[in-house]
Amino acid sequence: TAAAAANDDDLTTGHLPPEQRVHVFFYLWYGNPETDGRYTHWNHKILPHWTPRVNEQYDIGKAYTPPSSIHSPFYPKRGCYSSRDP
Repeated sequence: TAAAAANDDDLTTGHLPPEQRVHVFFYLWYGNPETDGRYTHWNHKILPHWTPRVNEQYDIGKAYTPPSSIHSPFYPKRGCYSSRDP
């Protein structure tokens, strides 16, 4: 059908609606106890921003306690990974 052909074309050209797109991002400096002996960067404290008004929105100096609380806006599906883990 024409609708099926349009859907197939969307899959091959990458023209998918936003809700069907997948984005993957890995930071290169994260570590976990299994690979690195300790958490690195997941437990990073909130650093001050150069704008005082922005600082008012955050708990400056707050330390995170992985794996339940991490310094990341999203929790990785794989958990607190190590960038050195092959």
